[in-house]
Amino acid sequence: MTAHSRWRLFLPCAAGVEALLCDEIGRLLPGAPLHARRGGVSLSSGAEGLMALNLGSRLAQRVLVEVASADYRHEDDLYAMALRVDWATWITPRFVSTPYTRQRPAVVRVVVRPGPVSPGTTSCGRDR
Repeated sequence: MTAHSRWRLFLPCAAGVEALLCDEIGRLLPGAPLHARRGGVSLSSGAEGLMALNLGSRLAQRVLVEVASADYRHEDDLYAMALRVDWATWITPRFVSTPYTRQRPAVVRVVVRPGPVSPGTTSCGRDR
């Protein structure tokens, strides 16, 4: 994961809003190839696009980054895939956020926002 990396992204939205989300993303990232899917929009983008989507999208519920992909038939296949991910690359001390407002805050407060922890990720961390 470098500053020049491109990631596969998925922006979920409310049902029936996919076309509007495509239009919004098109304005935020002109020329980006977009794919409307059921429940959201997928695309590929670098760090600048990711940040623009996080700050600029009003229709997306969140911006998700694909960290792994595999076929599965059983939940054990999903756990196996999660164990193959190098989580140390994705979960680092740099994952902090600063509350953003359009006005300059008098005091800057840094908030650590860890993601949800699942049994697959916690056991992966213990094994290393």
